Amino acid sequence: MVSPKGESGGGRSRGPGRGGGLHFRLFVTHCVVMARPEHTDLAAQRARRLRNSLTISEARLWPHLKNRATGARFRRQVPIGKWIVDFASLQPKIVIEADDSSHIWRDETARTKYLEAHGFVVLRFSNREIAQELDGVLEMIEQTVGDLK
Repeated sequence: MVSPKGESGGGRSRGPGRGGGLHFRLFVTHCVVMARPEHTDLAAQRARRLRNSLTISEARLWPHLKNRATGARFRRQVPIGKWIVDFASLQPKIVIEADDSSHIWRDETARTKYLEAHGFVVLRFSNREIAQELDGVLEMIEQTVGDLK
């Protein structure tokens, strides 16, 4: 048994250090662990490449998301399962998609179902909305973050 000082009770201690024993103390502080969602290795490799080439709409949205103006910490080009989402917050669980020509509609339905099954709220905005109504888009994101906190 280990005493509050980290010393073994009973028997002789062996090993390096004063008195020949190893003493460990555990200090616990409050922290928030943001675990990565499960994903495939292929998705992770592709996400790394995509982070270096944002679309115009993603580039307009990212500065507002990265400085936490919406009240949540977002990551960009996040692999979740076999898909890569444009932006994701893990606490609260929100995915933001900036739709452009690279998104295939039939794949989007399966992706959305998968993300929702894993607890994510999916917000999808068109390029036009991001270009012409950015304040409204940011307001909707901020409202969703507030509702989920």
